[in-house]
Amino acid sequence: MMKIVIYKFIFSILILAPQVFGHGVLKDLDSTIEEIRLRGSVTPDLMARMGDYVGNGGGVVEQDFTNALLNLPLYIEDCLLSLDCELTNKEESDLQKILKTARINSKDSEKLIFLSGENSGKLFYTEGEHKVRLAVTGLTNDAPIFINSDLLYEEVDQRDVPAIDFGQIVTLLIHETGHLSGFKDHHYLDYLGAKVSANMNLNKKQISYTLKNNKELKIDVVNFSSGYTFSTVQMYYLEKSFSLTPDFRKNIQCDDESLFPVGMKLENIHWGREYLNNSNLNIIPFKGWLTITCFDGRGMTWIEERIFEAHIQLNSNATYLLDTILIE
Repeated sequence: MMKIVIYKFIFSILILAPQVFGHGVLKDLDSTIEEIRLRGSVTPDLMARMGDYVGNGGGVVEQDFTNALLNLPLYIEDCLLSLDCELTNKEESDLQKILKTARINSKDSEKLIFLSGENSGKLFYTEGEHKVRLAVTGLTNDAPIFINSDLLYEEVDQRDVPAIDFGQIVTLLIHETGHLSGFKDHHYLDYLGAKVSANMNLNKKQISYTLKNNKELKIDVVNFSSGYTFSTVQMYYLEKSFSLTPDFRKNIQCDDESLFPVGMKLENIHWGREYLNNSNLNIIPFKGWLTITCFDGRGMTWIEERIFEAHIQLNSNATYLLDTILIE
């Protein structure tokens, strides 16, 4: 709660002091945080006034930002392990530093602050480049990452659809996390972000399904080079995003009960035939191959290969239930 209060105060100073915007916002944001730390308090009336500006978004793009922040360490680690990233020694060293920051931020539910750029003065505006930015942050990890919510969606056929995809979100968060790690060069951070994002996309598989009610269901699976990492499984339905990774992690186990799973990989993913259950709700089977890395706790690992079938119950109120997960 105190962190949100501090972020609100930061935002109030940025709104009231337009001279700090543009590239200079990075330095001034850090100075502002230090000033708040020295003061140690924020008045209740200031909190109340800032309540209209600061808040977390609940749409599918905002959910993707949160998901990307949570899994950013995995994407960076995989790039560091992968030959496809073709990192130089300097890039590898710098990504290691960014990884340390990403690991801290992946556990921080208050790191991302979504704001309307239209109502945020010149917070997202870069004077020298005459450019409105999608995100701004500071040069130390005390700072939040401000996201311009006005640029997250675009209108198509009188509907708001995402204006940025998951790969672009990963690139952007690498860039901002790079700033939080002390790096200033925008072009260099864009380049590092593009490498991490491209490597993730190489390992991502997406499948789509049009249900009998004409609603679209999508699942993204990202696998990783290390056998000691769990694939991420993300489902999209009725403009909502859901992580299925915890459901899979709860349901997988090794044949030998003395072993425990330390990684999984989902491959050859595809759909089964849609059907209705007794409550007249849509059920769609999600199928594929499952590779489990099992560990004995003493340094030995075994690989087990299975077939999985997850029956997903889709509800009309944009919620879901994993009716069953069969692993054979």
